[in-house]
Amino acid sequence: MRKRNSPARRACVRMEWMRLVGWVVFKRLAVLFAVIVVVIGVCWWSMIRMPLRSFSGRLPALGADQSALRDALRGHVEKLAGEIGERNVYSPHLLSATAPFRYPHYHTEEDAPDKIDYERLARVVDGLDRVVAELVGN
Repeated sequence: MRKRNSPARRACVRMEWMRLVGWVVFKRLAVLFAVIVVVIGVCWWSMIRMPLRSFSGRLPALGADQSALRDALRGHVEKLAGEIGERNVYSPHLLSATAPFRYPHYHTEEDAPDKIDYERLARVVDGLDRVVAELVGN
């Protein structure tokens, strides 16, 4: 016959108590995690939600001042693309993204050898030559 307060009995009770407490703590942590996920989800949804109805349909025609602004912005983009587009050596795939702004005839029927800017091409080749020479160590 076992004693009521034997070490085996106390160990068994302690194990049962820890299992019960562990389950309660696990359930509370799971509920806390679910509440946090819901709060973050609601905050995220409220941040990206549009306040009014989204526009659908054809865009209205631009006015004269809006067309002038569009053309001025396009001119600035073309100027920037011409000035800094060639210097992006770390992401060369981005160079072709600005090609229509730097050269409006890029990959069209009007694209012909007589429209190539040979001075700019020579500067690019000279720059590449210097970079390769530095990499080689000459």
